[in-house]
Amino acid sequence: MATRPIDSQGQSINLDIGGMTCATCVNSIEKALHKLDGVDAHVNLALERASITFDPSLVTMPHLVETITELGYTVRKDHMSWVLSGMDEEPLRKRAMEAALSVAGVENVQINAVTGILSADLIRGVADSGKLTDALQKAGFTVKLKKSNELGPRSHEMASARNRLLLSVILTLPVWAGMIHMLFDTGPAWLGNGIMLGVFATLVEWGPGWGFIRRAWMNIRHRNANMDVLVASGTLAAWGLSLYDLTVHGPLYFDSSATVITLVLVGKYLEAVAKGRTSQAISELLSLRPQETRRLNARGEWDRVLIDAVQPGDILQVLAGERFGVDGIVVAGAGSADESMLTGEPLPRDKTVGDRVTAGTLNGTSTLEIRAERVGRDTTLAQIVRTVEEAQATKAPVQRYADIIANIFVPVVIAIALISFASWGLATGHWRFAALDAVAVLVVACPCALGLATPTA
Repeated sequence: MATRPIDSQGQSINLDIGGMTCATCVNSIEKALHKLDGVDAHVNLALERASITFDPSLVTMPHLVETITELGYTVRKDHMSWVLSGMDEEPLRKRAMEAALSVAGVENVQINAVTGILSADLIRGVADSGKLTDALQKAGFTVKLKKSNELGPRSHEMASARNRLLLSVILTLPVWAGMIHMLFDTGPAWLGNGIMLGVFATLVEWGPGWGFIRRAWMNIRHRNANMDVLVASGTLAAWGLSLYDLTVHGPLYFDSSATVITLVLVGKYLEAVAKGRTSQAISELLSLRPQETRRLNARGEWDRVLIDAVQPGDILQVLAGERFGVDGIVVAGAGSADESMLTGEPLPRDKTVGDRVTAGTLNGTSTLEIRAERVGRDTTLAQIVRTVEEAQATKAPVQRYADIIANIFVPVVIAIALISFASWGLATGHWRFAALDAVAVLVVACPCALGLATPTA
């Protein structure tokens, strides 16, 4: 039994354990767990499950899992992924990772900044997708559980960025026309209507520009000053000053806020297109994996099953012209396989009994029967996909440098704007003109290469 008694605050969990074959396995696991302070365990061989009650103040869950795995057994886990918004920012990724790791039973959390996908291993019987989803939502993220073989959110992101840009251009055109009319006195008189310009500028600010304001608020809450903070503060300042001038019949600067938002949205659209192209490699790799296959049942008949249901040791039938869904060994038949996706060799390779086949490669002209060896995330194809995702998740040195500079650049610009406002206001007593100078500093700094070109590159 436990070397120390378990108090009333003890926590109970059920772990699915793989690799047990006999009563000796059960005894060894129970004995190892009972050596830990504040742990009481009962292992069921038939259910392959360990019912554990432990004192969290004396032993941690990772320690329990480690104790079992050190004996040579496995604690079963489910690998799941979520699509998150706002993963372009390092502080937000850190916040999401902290939220995920705060859920008991969640391990190996990884975030791909390019695809916007968070993946994690969930210990069966302890963690579930609902708890992790709730934790991420409470941290302020928009979350969607990613289904198996579902493509990333980049296609949706490209369409959304394009729609925001088109809407911003359409709403900004009347503002530009109005400003040209005011400067050069051309066109019909209604183009210079300040109220009309204010309406269109407001639609731009709180329509296509809402994304900048929302992300700026999220970054401020997480104590991060990025380019969204600068864009939001600059455009809101220009928009707010123009609204004030509209009431006192002063000069209007609605075109500044609308133009900055449109220009930055051009950069965001180019960035989304660039990311979409880099994610295309993963999409093409995933499309090589078939969704279904034929598996030999106990009656000697072939059943069509989902590829995710295949287990190591299953006998599968692959017809001519079909792709292999798992890594395995040929047990019946002779033919050839096109392995160009793996080796680059255009000529098919002969396959006979005992030869290995790889998931994603194409069967030739004859039917082959194979014994599955590596399935799901363990196949060569899945490992290639993971390698591509890890390469995408790695930031280029110039982008890491830009992130560091941005966290310094944005507060410095805002500080300069405040100093300009205070100094000119105190020196001249004309606070409206001082506000105009401060807004000019913010607006000029918004569409800079640091925020537009570097993320895309």
